Amino acid sequence: MTFADIPVYIRDSLLLSSAAASSLEKVGLGHKMQKIPLDKSYLSNMKLLLNENPEKFKEYGMYDSLITLIHMLFMSDFMFRLGDVRVPLTLGAISAKYLKNK
Repeated sequence: MTFADIPVYIRDSLLLSSAAASSLEKVGLGHKMQKIPLDKSYLSNMKLLLNENPEKFKEYGMYDSLITLIHMLFMSDFMFRLGDVRVPLTLGAISAKYLKNK
């Protein structure tokens, strides 16, 4: 995928999380970040939130993106410290590199 002729890579951040961090909320807590609370009716119908409160919709989405970015940077930094400059795809890839170094 490209945006303005710049390649964009989509990653599943949960593949870089332990089984205990099974949601973005739990991933965020690992970085001392709490997701923005929403009424349950919005959690199951984000279009309703967009229609009723576009600013809250944007804030919620941007903060979720920030949690994902912080986690990806943390995991990329860990991989870099292991001597690999590639962006990790899975926790297993990081584990394999770690064990190879040991």
